[in-house]
Amino acid sequence: MNKLIFIAILAIVGVGGYLLLSGGKNSNEITQALPKQPVLEVATVIYENGRFTPSETKVKVGDAVRFENKSATVIRVSSDPHPIHTSYPEFESGRLEAGDSYQFTFTENKTVNYHDHLHPSVTGMIIVE
Repeated sequence: MNKLIFIAILAIVGVGGYLLLSGGKNSNEITQALPKQPVLEVATVIYENGRFTPSETKVKVGDAVRFENKSATVIRVSSDPHPIHTSYPEFESGRLEAGDSYQFTFTENKTVNYHDHLHPSVTGMIIVE
């Protein structure tokens, strides 16, 4: 009889300890309570041979576009219109030397036309959905 009481007490203490440590929630409930973070996607645009490739890039709000200068010339990625860049003023790379890159996260649902400020006839478009 003493063995049976001892096993019952041990079982109660074990279950109580588990509930105390887990906060009374099973692991599925804990996972569901955590906020889901959006996955940041990064699209790449290459500047090479005097052009942006691809010339049109589609991303979602919160995604980023990475511009890589694979040419031997300096570029400067800027929003239209040239030379005032007012359509998306915060989208401005500054000087990108050969081998440099610039990444920008788009936070608005809109179409952004851009150009190389140093060679304004070289253009591209980002469609943010």
